[in-house]
Amino acid sequence: MAAMALVLQALSVRLPPPPPLIGPLIRNDFLARATIYAQSRVNAPESMIIVDNYVYAGNRDGTIVEIEPGTQQSRLIHPSPAILRACGWPNSPVGTCGRPLGMRRTRDDHLLVADPYRGILKVRPPNRRTWVQRGFFDGNYRVLVSNNTLVNGKPLGYLNDVVQSQNGVVFFTSSSSRWRDPNDFMNITLEGETSGRVLVYDPNKGYPQELVTNLHFPNGVELSPNEDFLLIAEGGRSRIHRAWIGRNSPRRGTIDVFAENLPGFVDNIRRTNRGTYWVAFSRARHANLPSVLDTYGTQPAIREHIMQMPREDVMMQSPKFGIIVELDANGKIIRSLQDPSGHVYSGVSEVNEVNNVLYLGSFEKNFIGRIDLSTLPQLPLQPAGTGTSPGSGSTSGTGGTAPGTGAGTSPTQATPMTQLLDTVRQNVASLDAERLRTMVLQLVSKLVETVLQRRKEAQEMAILMARIRQMQDQITLLRQQLVTTAPPIFDMTSSAIDTTTATVTIETTTSIVDVVTPTIQQLNDTTAAPTTTIIATTTSAANIAPSQTDPVQPDAGANSGPTGNIEGGGGPAATTPTPTNAAPFPTARAK
Repeated sequence: MAAMALVLQALSVRLPPPPPLIGPLIRNDFLARATIYAQSRVNAPESMIIVDNYVYAGNRDGTIVEIEPGTQQSRLIHPSPAILRACGWPNSPVGTCGRPLGMRRTRDDHLLVADPYRGILKVRPPNRRTWVQRGFFDGNYRVLVSNNTLVNGKPLGYLNDVVQSQNGVVFFTSSSSRWRDPNDFMNITLEGETSGRVLVYDPNKGYPQELVTNLHFPNGVELSPNEDFLLIAEGGRSRIHRAWIGRNSPRRGTIDVFAENLPGFVDNIRRTNRGTYWVAFSRARHANLPSVLDTYGTQPAIREHIMQMPREDVMMQSPKFGIIVELDANGKIIRSLQDPSGHVYSGVSEVNEVNNVLYLGSFEKNFIGRIDLSTLPQLPLQPAGTGTSPGSGSTSGTGGTAPGTGAGTSPTQATPMTQLLDTVRQNVASLDAERLRTMVLQLVSKLVETVLQRRKEAQEMAILMARIRQMQDQITLLRQQLVTTAPPIFDMTSSAIDTTTATVTIETTTSIVDVVTPTIQQLNDTTAAPTTTIIATTTSAANIAPSQTDPVQPDAGANSGPTGNIEGGGGPAATTPTPTNAAPFPTARAK
């Protein structure tokens, strides 16, 4: 899928203040205790399924592999070798052979896959072998919904996650209709656009329909144990919606907020046997680590400047704080696992719990993380006042708990950076809005120029260091040659022994080398490549005073979405398609 040449149109976004790390979010290193599993057997395993300790994972190159327990050897199960040869695997560009994102096991033992380049796929085991017999050998599959399908005049676009109900209805997310390539994830996030949707495919009808619209980067979806509601991760707004779809539910056709102001950009959601939900976060956000949207949400022009920078530079400067949380049945956080340094596991895309062991997926690792929950300290699973009670419509977040007032918690310590940002807030509050906007734009332009200059300097420094190493090698070679070719001091074959020449030559050469080598070493020390964290300043800055109007977010007061009639759902009736201009849920934005 070729990248679309679109004009950047960042919108104003207003998020609640990031949550402090207190209560169940208290800082810990539990995620950093993850062990590496199937290293180099997978490549960016975004989603996975575990059956009888066999792991089925989707890779960046479009393949799905089976990881055998014990040996951790991988075996290709999808697509077939013939398909891979046709698409030029393994040297083809990313996306040419597809890209499995969300994956599920279906009720009839097939593999359901959301592939943004191909569509919603159903992979069939040959001869309908069971999972115990590990059947996905030939990669047979069919496309349930093509990614080129238009729904209400809009392409499906960036398909992301998928789940199937017991009656065969398939729910899936389209993260954006505007940006259709997964490589544009940063544009979707920073632009703040809300073309994301949740769609439903009923096999009895044979076509997809819109279920929820106007979402900012919808990602993971999950059904409740009795399938009376569907959870929808709105990654760009760090919250989870709850769409009531049960045929017998009195709240059918309504949508509310299940959990809000979560500590990161929500990725996939997966249910446990306890009726709780593990939530993965692609990037963290908290009181001491605000995101770009937290800092510049109401400054779309600044975000447009950031979007024009190389994606690798922005990602490299983004703090690698790893975090996952477990939510109870009411959307309250009951515990979190963190890797504050991000050295072991960050950028988590999915968490699956099987037999008290967590399997961690990621869009940037070449291994799967595993955590045995029985090895972690037994902390009480108590809510922190975050989340939403059923039917209350109240926002989640700090729940009115001030930093340091929670039982057994310590106050959030003010860092020099937060103190500096507080001073900046006080000073800019009195500035004229237009003057402030001009100053900020000039600052961002200067930052961009600085980053580009640093990259140029780094390249020049690399060339200089290569030349220095070449000189060192030449000097070393010269010393070896001089020592090797010098006549022996005691030549037992010579009748006359002359030690003057050899001694003088060696001593003179050695003195030259001893002078030159420290000089070069000193040059090495003084010309070390400088480091820079320009964008870290951008991503860790505090909120600038929000504007009075917000074309994207309504007033932050009520928190339940509007009501509507749902077609499909947990037990869909055979009705006519949704009208072109009317979705079952016309919007999912919290008021």
